[in-house]
Order: sequence, then structure tokens, then C-alpha cells
Amino acid sequence: MKIILVLISFISFSARANFKKLGNEFLLKNSSVKNSLGNTLKADQGIKLVESSLAMKVDGGLNYVDNDSDAANAVNFAAGKTTSLDLNFSKATSWGGVFSLNNSFEKVIQDPSRIIIFGGDPEIHQFKQTISFSTSLSRNLFGQEYKLSHYSSILNAEYIDLLSQNSVNDLFIQFSQFYARAVLHKKLYTLQQEALSRAKKRLALVRRRVSDGINLKADLLRAESAKIFQEEQLDQARQDFNQSLYLLSSLLHRNISIDEVGDVSSVESESEVLLSNIDQLEKNELTINSSKRFSDQQELDRDLKARQMLPELNFSVGYQTNDFDPSSSDVFKNGNLSGDRNTVSLGVTFSYNIGRVSERANLAQAEINHNQALHQLSAAYENNKNRKQMLFANIQLSGLNKKKAGKRVSLSMSIIQEYVKLFSLGRVTLDQVIQAEEDLINSQRRLAQQSISNFNQRLELAAFDYFLPDLISED
Repeated sequence: MKIILVLISFISFSARANFKKLGNEFLLKNSSVKNSLGNTLKADQGIKLVESSLAMKVDGGLNYVDNDSDAANAVNFAAGKTTSLDLNFSKATSWGGVFSLNNSFEKVIQDPSRIIIFGGDPEIHQFKQTISFSTSLSRNLFGQEYKLSHYSSILNAEYIDLLSQNSVNDLFIQFSQFYARAVLHKKLYTLQQEALSRAKKRLALVRRRVSDGINLKADLLRAESAKIFQEEQLDQARQDFNQSLYLLSSLLHRNISIDEVGDVSSVESESEVLLSNIDQLEKNELTINSSKRFSDQQELDRDLKARQMLPELNFSVGYQTNDFDPSSSDVFKNGNLSGDRNTVSLGVTFSYNIGRVSERANLAQAEINHNQALHQLSAAYENNKNRKQMLFANIQLSGLNKKKAGKRVSLSMSIIQEYVKLFSLGRVTLDQVIQAEEDLINSQRRLAQQSISNFNQRLELAAFDYFLPDLISED
């Protein structure tokens, strides 16, 4: 149910409006997120199903028989008209007992031929009332089997809730990565537009210099080719951007416009906010906790199967009163539990499956499942530790590489400016200027890629210890 509260309280923050707005929409509208929420709700109903076994039950019936059939003897001893009514109540308890109250009323109109031979009243009424109690003396002694089943349903609900949160975490990471990818390709598209603009200016400059006889026609052809190449790169960048918008749109089930995607700087600021909020939140290791719950559930299932190795031994006690009377009003008064005509019964039933083949097989399977769950838990601990160490190291490296890429961009821009001057003076070739241009755009791409990579890695690292929608909602 934690997911429901998060989805309701998830709010936007103006400094990162695009990411927060789309993130909020994703959590509220994505079909996979809704499916995860539905799994949590269904698991909660599992607890109620177990608890419903303790609900009071009512059953009954009304029967009418008109018996005028032939018989092997001269007289049909069952001849007559019989109306019977039964109404029964039963209530199980959490400590293993079952209380029952049974009410039975019968009205018999005797056949005249039977009255002639045996005598009696033409109309006879009978009312029986029985109160009984039964309980297990073995498997469900003091409600042990019920308590284990109830606790198992609680563990299952917690396990499903953790799996659902983990699923939402993974889905939110996927959304964030798709959003970051769209941001990256938007930036690359912008950089490519700038590169094409510089290529056009360079072509115009070379065209003037060729007209003035300063440069050769080969330089003009080279500049023209470089411009066309940048146009091709721009078309490819637009295709990549369109693809990233489509992927993001598929998660929100609607078309995402260019204006709804932020820039790289907003993603970088989002990373800083995520880190600043981490210490303010309670840790929630979803992968580890879900593995723990699964292990606990398998252990409980093993205990249930172990109890089923016991024989079935049940004890019951009952108290019944009844009355026969020509008057229906008297029969209810004299035949209820306060009547003086009664029957007391005690009983013990025993059932044992010799060899216990199925019970042993079920217990063996439960033991194997529990051991597998323990191995999975141990592996989850180790894998999480190793992956967190790897991500932490990569975050440090990507941070350093981002600084280096930023410095390369600054140097490449300075080189371009110097080369343009030197080209005007005839000190460098056009190929050197174009190469410097390629170095610049590659540096710019690398800087954007490192920023996005750093953002994705920080999110993934945070997801090991926190429920990401919680983390986002706190800022």
C-alpha cells in the first residue's frame, strides 16, 4: 500500500519541471506501474481469504416427500407425507476449534393404513437441536496450522508488495534513462545544428577566398563536402532524437513533444539533488528485503509441510435434545437445548496415511525450496555489494571524465578560433580546420554523454537502498 501513498503525494518542483512533471505522469499513468499496484492489492486479498475461513457459516435445506410407493411387506412403513427443515450454524476459531449449532424440524402426516395397524397420531412433529464442538489434537492443535497459514499469507503480501516496489523502482529507472536519452539526443541534435552552421560559414569563407584567388578550387570542394557531411550527421541526429522521443512516449502512452524534454544541465542538477536527499531518507533495500521475505515464506511453508507429517487426530463432543409431539408449538418448546430429553456424544477420529509418501515428497520439496531461497538471498547480498562497488567506482570515474571532457571542449573551441585566424592567413590547411571542427564536436558529444552516464549511474546506485519515487518526492 506504500505505492498508493507515494503516487498520491508525488509532487513537482519548478527547478526541474520537465523531469518531475513527466515522472509524476509516468507513475500515475504507466500501465506496468498500475499492474504492479494491482499485484499488491491482490496479495492483500490473500490475507482476507485466509481470515475468511473463520467466518460464520450457515447452511440449511427444506425437503418435502410424499411416499405412497409399493413395499415388499403388506404395509409401507414409510408411507406418508414428510416435510423437513434444517438450519445449521458453524464458526471456526483461530485456536483450532469449530463450534456448531444444528436445528432440525420434521413434520410427518402418517398414511391412514399405517395408523390402523400401528396406531399413533395422524400428524407428528419432531424438533432436534444439537450443539457440538470439535478440534484437532495433532496438526491444528491450538490453531497452529491456521496461524502458520495466516502468517504465510501476511509474508506473501509483504513479499508481493516489496516485489511491486522493486518493479516500480526498475520501471522508474527505465523512465529516467529514457528521459535522459532523449535529453542527450536533443543536445546532440543541437550540437549538430551548431556544427552545420559553422560548416556553412566556413564554406562561405572558402568560396570568397577561391573567388579572390587565395584558395584553390579543391578547397571549395572540400568545404562543400564537409558541409554535406554535417547535413547527413544532422539528419541522423534528428532520427536518433525522434527514436528517443518515441521510446519515452511509449512509457507515458502519449506523444512527447520536444519542448517537454529538458537540457543536460537540468539532468546534472537532478543528480545533485538526488545525492543531497539520500541522507534524509530511511534505507529500503528492496532487492535484499524481498529476498528475505521470500526466504521466510519458504521456511514457513516447510513448517506447514512438516506439520502435515502428523496423523489426523480430531476430538468432538456434542449435546443433542429432541421432542416428538402432535403440536408444533410444543415441539419447539420441549425440543430445544433446555429440554430434558438429551443425548451426549464424545468421539475421537484418527486418520493416518501409511508410508506418508505424498507428505514426505511435499516436505522434501519444501526443504529444497527453502534452501534455494537461502542461496538466492546469499547471492543477492554478494551481487548487490559488488554492483554497488562497481557503480560507485564508475560514478567517480565518470565525474573525472566529465571534467576532462569539459576541458577538452574549452580547448577545442580555442583551437577552432585560432585555426580560423591562421586559415585566413594561409598558415593552416582547410583539412586542419575541418579536423579541429571534428575534434570539437566529438568533445561536446563526450561531455554530454558523460553527464547523462553519471546521472543514470547515480539513479541506479540510489535504487539499491531507496524507493526512488520516495527519493524524488522529498526534493
